[in-house]
Amino acid sequence: MASNIMKRKSVASVISILFLSLVILFMLSTALSYYRLVEFQSILSRITKTSLPEIIYSGKIYNQINELAFLTAGLTNASSQAAQRIAFNNIQDKIASIQANIRTDKINNSLENQLDVIVNETKSLNKLVGQKILLDKNTRKKAAVLYQLHKKLLFLFTQNKKTNVEDLYHWQQTYSELIVFTTQVLRSSKLQEVRQISKVAEQDLIVLKKWLQTYKSSQPELINLIDKISTILITNDGIFKLRTEQLRISGRVRGRGNFVKNISDDFARVVEYQLYETNKTILKDTQKASSRLATQIKIIAVISLFVLLLLFFVIYFIRTHFVKRLMTLNNKVIARISGKEVSLNIKGNDELSEIASSFNYFASKIEEQKEILHQLSLTDGLTGIANRRSMDERLDHELSLAKRTKTPFSILLMDIDFFKSYNDNYGHLAGDECLKKVVSCLLACKQRDSDFVARYGGEEFLFVLPDTNSQGAEKVAQHILDVINGSKIVHLHSKTVPHVTLSIGITTFKCSENNSIDNLLKRVDKALYQAKNNGKNCFYTL
Repeated sequence: MASNIMKRKSVASVISILFLSLVILFMLSTALSYYRLVEFQSILSRITKTSLPEIIYSGKIYNQINELAFLTAGLTNASSQAAQRIAFNNIQDKIASIQANIRTDKINNSLENQLDVIVNETKSLNKLVGQKILLDKNTRKKAAVLYQLHKKLLFLFTQNKKTNVEDLYHWQQTYSELIVFTTQVLRSSKLQEVRQISKVAEQDLIVLKKWLQTYKSSQPELINLIDKISTILITNDGIFKLRTEQLRISGRVRGRGNFVKNISDDFARVVEYQLYETNKTILKDTQKASSRLATQIKIIAVISLFVLLLLFFVIYFIRTHFVKRLMTLNNKVIARISGKEVSLNIKGNDELSEIASSFNYFASKIEEQKEILHQLSLTDGLTGIANRRSMDERLDHELSLAKRTKTPFSILLMDIDFFKSYNDNYGHLAGDECLKKVVSCLLACKQRDSDFVARYGGEEFLFVLPDTNSQGAEKVAQHILDVINGSKIVHLHSKTVPHVTLSIGITTFKCSENNSIDNLLKRVDKALYQAKNNGKNCFYTL
């Protein structure tokens, strides 16, 4: 007994000596590295207090000037006064933000001068855009008036019974040519082409006027209308002049917009260069700090070697008292992982026994999580209903049950009509929401707990109806179509009706048949194909 007490005291002394040695080595390492750490701290302080803020501010300005270039493109392409006003206000806000950052960051005066140029050029661009929009508006008004005069002229001319048929034909041909030229002027985006077409159209107007003067006594209103059309087309504020000026201004808008973009790019390059210089400084300081740190690491490595030797002694002592219990715990854990029913309890009242209890707790939790994961593997992540894997298991079950009980069961394969068009026009996020709404409708159509709904793939869904013949399946299909149509999920790009619809294929397994699941799925897919061919938004039984 006395020897045991003395042994325990000896172990305590060894542990005390070992830990005291570790403390001494740690203090030595601290003393040796203190000087290096102070210098390293100084470098880090300079980086964090000076260099990094400069990078942040420069990066922020760089991003904002790129955003300004994007907003300028929006102003250049503005097609309405509202869009112009919004784009210009956004540009002014962005410029104000850039100016604030420049003053905060104390960047050199050249950037401020460049920004002033951008401000002035942006204002000029905004003025040109306003002129372009106004010209476009006036041109559209003139075109609307021309269209009304065109309808009146055609009506009056068809009432003229005295005109020679051949003359009528030539006049109509010349007038049609004039209208075609006018349309080309309104649609063309080439200034030279507009000018050439305008000259030819003016010659057509002269021909029309001369011809109508021959029949002045019979159709004075026609001459009046032609005069009005001439005024709308070829006067200084006519369509041809407006369109010419509109294209000229559009060219200036594009040129001014490109100029603003170029000076914005120059601004961004200056900021980028300053950012590069700051990064260069940081890299230099970092390399210096890294070199000093490498020296410090070598010193610490030597000390760590002594610590390692001491640790070997500590490990040896710990092994004799604790490792055996850990090995026992490890063996039990391995046995538990392999599926054996083994308790992980370890004798004692210390950390090892608590670890064993924790393993027991987490092992039970893992079993619960495995069951949850199994359920998740059978569920479609988007819609929350059964997925293809779950569907296959259910179909195998229903087929076996139907053969055993000699009862029929039906399968409905449903496909959303024109769903690709829905995704193309409304976006895939809206498409996902559409799928969820359709699933909600399908779940609402379940009349029994045994009815099964699964996502077959993409926009296709499967409805399994146990103990249901083809007549009952058709009633369910009609109910589904009624619910889907009644939900009025907007689909303006559908070629059937302006809302989402389904096509449904139906097939029924009869106890007199000896079909496999693959054959049933092929048959219901053919039925769905036939429903599609029959005009969609319907069902077909095969």
